This record gives sequence, C-alpha cells and structure tokens, in this order.
Amino acid sequence: MNLSRLFRFSAVLGLAGASAALAVQPADAPKPAPAGEPAAPAAPRASGFKHEGTAENLKTLFKKLRELQDAKDYATASALVQELMPTAERVRKHAFRPDVPKDKLDQVSRLYDTMPKPKDDQAWSAVIQGKAEMTEVLVISGKTEELAKGHPDMPGGVKRVAESLLKPGMTFYSVKYVKPGEKIGMAYHLLFFDGARWCMAGPLWRADRPAPEPSAPGAPGETAPKK
Repeated sequence: MNLSRLFRFSAVLGLAGASAALAVQPADAPKPAPAGEPAAPAAPRASGFKHEGTAENLKTLFKKLRELQDAKDYATASALVQELMPTAERVRKHAFRPDVPKDKLDQVSRLYDTMPKPKDDQAWSAVIQGKAEMTEVLVISGKTEELAKGHPDMPGGVKRVAESLLKPGMTFYSVKYVKPGEKIGMAYHLLFFDGARWCMAGPLWRADRPAPEPSAPGAPGETAPKK
C-alpha cells in the first residue's frame, strides 16, 4: 500500500468554512559543515502556511494544497503535506492519553515506520489529493468523548482508537475532498492541532493489524509475488 492510500478513506462529512492567510516563505539555506565533517542534510522546505487551530484554518490548508497542486507548485505542496505527516512521538506527545500501554505505542511506531516514503516532491504532493472534479472541502470535528461513542460521520475504527488511545477533551477532525453538492469523496482522518501545526494521525485503527507483506521492488503498494 502506498502512502496516499494509507491516509485516504471515504466517509460522510459535514461542512465547515471560511479562509485564513497564507504566504510562501523561502527555505533557510543549510549551513556549511565544518572542515573534515560530512555535510548535514538540508532541512525540509517550509510551506509558509500559517497553521492555526481552527476548523476554518484546516479547511483553508486543504484548499491551498489543492491550489498548489493545480498550479504544479509541487515543491510547496510537498512541504505542506510533509508538515502534516505524523511520527509516533508527535502523536504520543500531543494526541494520546498518558497511560497508553507500551505495546500500543510500539504498534503505532511500526505503523508509521513502515509507511513508504515518496521519492520526490510531486509524489509527496499527491499523498493528500482529491480527484479533479472534487473541488469542495468538507470538515467535521468531534471531541474524544464523542468519537468514543461512535461518530456517524467517521469510520468505525475511530471509535476504538478514541476509547483506547486518544486524549480526553481533545478535538479531532476529518477532512474530505468532494464534488459540489456531494458528501462522498476522498477523506483524511484524525487530524489535530499540536499547538504549532496541524498533524494527521491517520488510520491508527490499523496499528494492531498484522504487518503487510513486503512490496515488490519498484511497485509501492503491491505485494511481492509468491515464489
């Protein structure tokens, strides 16, 4: 399974709107390494998006990402997508309750560690993407306690995750690209604001599933043929 498929799901979502400001900023140039030492890898390019913890800002982020993709500004779109990508530590620190057992944390770490990494900016930008005709963005939210009861507009796995992992009182979001007037499309789940940026925890309900078979070389998302 490739990275875009891992994070992409269908659900019925409600609408939240408005816009926020965005200005593209150049990335900082890496500092030269001291003589005799290998050069440090370049820091990820900043998208310039002003992350704010509101539904309106999250909707604006997804609309801006679509605009960047349509304009073929893959470098900035890639940077924006990568700012949303989770790590086990980021999710544990900001979204999980403090008493989550170590074995559960290890499962989440394995889920994220096994995600395939896109090879270039264009591939990264497509990790979050709706079809050409999906020009509207829908956003729905729920607090952990609501999700633990089973949210009608989110996947069933969210209920299990809320019961066992998510921090009480915290708000989580689903975002969807849809055709005008429709509610079914490409959905992305368990987004939260970590105090500085939006993060997409994704399908955490898959963390306790058996690991998939290794992908065949050069064919991400496809299982290798059995000998």
